[in-house]
Amino acid sequence: MFHTHPTTRSVAAPIRSVALAVFFTAQAAKVAAR
Repeated sequence: MFHTHPTTRSVAAPIRSVALAVFFTAQAAKVAAR
């Protein structure tokens, strides 16, 4: 059984925010490429 620890959550949050930043950057690049 995998239990979520506060440390795991604190690590996952920045990774998620970075992934969102990369996603939005890619979207902006697509718009700029048009």
